Amino acid sequence: MRGSTIKNVIIIILFFLIHSIAYTQNIAALKDSIQKLNRELDSLKENNYSCQSLLKSKIKTVLSLTTSLSDTMKIINYFKTHDKTEDRELKALMKEDIRDEDSLKHLEKDIQENDSIIVQDKVEEKVMTSTIQRNKKLLMVMGVMLLLSILLGLSIYTNYRDKKKANDLLQEKNEKISAQKEELERHHSKVLEQRNYIAQQNKEITDSIIYAGRIQTALLPHKDTIKPDIAESFILYMPRNIVSGDYYWMSKKDKKVILVAADCTGHGVPGAFMSMLGMAFLNDIISNKGILYANEILNQLREYIIIALKQKGAEEDSKDGMDMAICIIDFGTMIMQYAGAYNPIYHIRSGEIKEIEADRMPVSFYHKGQLSFTNKLISIKENDLIYMFSDGICDQFGGQNNKKFSSHRFRELLLAAHSKPLTEQHQLIEKAINDWKGTYEQTDDILVIGIKV
Repeated sequence: MRGSTIKNVIIIILFFLIHSIAYTQNIAALKDSIQKLNRELDSLKENNYSCQSLLKSKIKTVLSLTTSLSDTMKIINYFKTHDKTEDRELKALMKEDIRDEDSLKHLEKDIQENDSIIVQDKVEEKVMTSTIQRNKKLLMVMGVMLLLSILLGLSIYTNYRDKKKANDLLQEKNEKISAQKEELERHHSKVLEQRNYIAQQNKEITDSIIYAGRIQTALLPHKDTIKPDIAESFILYMPRNIVSGDYYWMSKKDKKVILVAADCTGHGVPGAFMSMLGMAFLNDIISNKGILYANEILNQLREYIIIALKQKGAEEDSKDGMDMAICIIDFGTMIMQYAGAYNPIYHIRSGEIKEIEADRMPVSFYHKGQLSFTNKLISIKENDLIYMFSDGICDQFGGQNNKKFSSHRFRELLLAAHSKPLTEQHQLIEKAINDWKGTYEQTDDILVIGIKV
């Protein structure tokens, strides 16, 4: 009995030793785990890393160790029931186990505290993460604003640079324009001076021509010169310019009335010079020499002009001369002489008009020879109408199609007006030619002489 008891005690002791060694190893492992856990918690606090999974694994390890301790306690309680007297040392060990249990409780408490710390750290980490995210967003917003500010600054600078460049170009153009304006003003000033000079010269020339026109008009005979032999007459005299190449000449000699309607080559000043020569030569031929034959007057006048203008038929000679109609009316015999150089006359009697043709050669050098002009004799009666004219009225352009007035229209006009008083005929002819001319310029000098026998 005693031997079996000893054997049982030895077995219990061995079993206890084995479990004590295991317990001691478990305690050491537990301490190591706790220390490692603390280090990892410290590291977690320092580095703010997530350690929830690691902490859970360590807690499982501690719980496994606790389970081993519970098993040990059951074994000890078993041995206590079998032999209470021999387990004092075992009680001491149990006290150590109890103390270790307290340590485990404290450890659990520490773990819970660490859990709360970890949770708090996570909350702080979330807050910090949220703050970081917010700061990142703020930094992004500030970066975008900075970028926009830079872009806006670049845009403002570019606009400023372009505007400055445009202003510089504009200023340069303005300077050029100012220089050109000054140059134009200088030219304008010179042009004004020249214009004023030309205007002054033109005025002086015009004044001279006007004065020459007065002289020419003064040299033209008045229609009263042929009164009372010809009681009714009119003279339509319309120079194209101030002075005229058309002229008329009238005189009475030996109970004869001499009428001349002439058209000099050219108009204006050159024609006026020729008209002055013609009037002077006619005065000499008729008044001084007393020649009263119409054709002979033309022959003599041609000789005078050829000599005065030194015409010999050469190519370079002057081609100036006159077209003319001369009528010499003898009221004693009621015979009218007519001689013409290109210019015909119209004779109206009893409502019928007759054209008396002229010779087809001028009063100047003629390339076919200086043939004598033809002297035509026309019997006249009281109330006969004689019309002498230059080609200016028939050659006037106008009307709807800008055509010549023509000799046909002129004859019709004379027939329509011949029954009216000659003063009224004058007005009708003048109105007709002005209406025909309209806005067109006058083509040539115009001369029409009308007499009633």
